[in-house]
Amino acid sequence: PNARDLTSQTALGHAVRSGDVPLVKLLLEHGAGTVSAHGTADAPLIVAATSGDAAMIAALLKGGADVNVRNLAGKSAADIAGDKRHTDAQALLVASKHD
Repeated sequence: PNARDLTSQTALGHAVRSGDVPLVKLLLEHGAGTVSAHGTADAPLIVAATSGDAAMIAALLKGGADVNVRNLAGKSAADIAGDKRHTDAQALLVASKHD
């Protein structure tokens, strides 16, 4: 599940970008990694935070995504969700930091 396409994206990365939570859960159950090929700029949790998809964020966190991951600008997923005014997503990420 960690094979990469010509753009270095994994199936998990594509599923997150397309908002397919059931596919994300399936991929995570089968060992898909939650780390980006390009550092943390496009880590799945960062992508989900940018879109504000709380269900996707929950699935990624349950699947082992690092809540403390930061993008290349040093912003956490919670920071990004807050910047985008995705309050539900931000609250979920902040709460996960304390678990």
